[in-house]
Amino acid sequence: MTQNIERIPAGRARATRVTAILDTVDRLIDERPLDRAYSLLKHLSTLIGPNDEVNRRLARIHRTMVPRWHFPMLNDRARNEALARAIRETTNLCDKTVLDIGAGTGLLSMLAARHGAAHVYACEMVAPVADKAREIIADNDYADRVTLIPKVSYDVRVGVDMPRRADVLLSETIDCGFVGEGFLGALRHARSELLMPDAILMPRAFSLHGALLESDAVYRLNKVDDYVDGFRLGGFNELSTQSYFPVRLDSWPYRLLSDPHVLVAEDLATYSFAPVDRTIELRASATGQVHGIVFWFEAELVQGVSLSNAPGGSPSHWMQAFACFERPIAVAENDSVVIHFRFCEHAAEVSFLHTNTGQLPRYAA
Repeated sequence: MTQNIERIPAGRARATRVTAILDTVDRLIDERPLDRAYSLLKHLSTLIGPNDEVNRRLARIHRTMVPRWHFPMLNDRARNEALARAIRETTNLCDKTVLDIGAGTGLLSMLAARHGAAHVYACEMVAPVADKAREIIADNDYADRVTLIPKVSYDVRVGVDMPRRADVLLSETIDCGFVGEGFLGALRHARSELLMPDAILMPRAFSLHGALLESDAVYRLNKVDDYVDGFRLGGFNELSTQSYFPVRLDSWPYRLLSDPHVLVAEDLATYSFAPVDRTIELRASATGQVHGIVFWFEAELVQGVSLSNAPGGSPSHWMQAFACFERPIAVAENDSVVIHFRFCEHAAEVSFLHTNTGQLPRYAA
């Protein structure tokens, strides 16, 4: 649609063509093929130069395509320092080829190049983020050492996008429950298609830890009362989140009603990706009401350097993960609460089974 616009002389005909393109962009934005809308706008801006109407539409696309968590993540000093320390002090990158999956701004890629990597291939699938990362990498004088690949990593091909398999994988595409951004699926593909058999992985291991949580306030972030102002609204709970969702525990009154328990722990170099399906028994440390399970990750980058979103730990942009029970469960001190835990590369799911008596649960009033 934009290919012949440069041949149209300035004037009414050119303005009409630009308006038609902008109308098409508006339709694409509304219908949500945003990659196509973004591509049209970027091409149009190179042809006609700075334009307020183009910039307004780019801003609309950026609001939808670029997740807000990029900003608190980049301002998370503890996270940045841990990653920099792992790359600087422990990982031997000298003369190695590095693959960075989910490169974002290119920060990890540039750190790897700074500390000796022969070349870094930075994979970023979100088009506006990839374009900006390319600018940032060039602005920091690393364009000759870092190649931006604007694709989802599943579409990257050795011999096409990168000349050889990588010696090192860097990736931090993890959410509060570790699996929500698809890191493990990307790792499976990378181990099979993009990495050397003995590649260094960062992170190299992870574990999930969980505990019984008492917090009516957190529970109500995902549940509505059966009656509101005399109207039956409980049916809306059928639309509540059935898996985990992020919550910043310190923002709400809460109490952990058990010691933490390791739900799953894996070395990523040997991880088989086989689903985990098990029952786990958690012992109540006090009398109270259990509203669900709160859990968090520990990701070991290299020996002695880890990232974690444990409650009460160092401030982090990551929240904690919370999985609601269908209804609160009343427990007494030393009661055991038995849960079902299912974990695979795309999901971490928790559900209540029974208390230690094996009888029906004592639902809280």
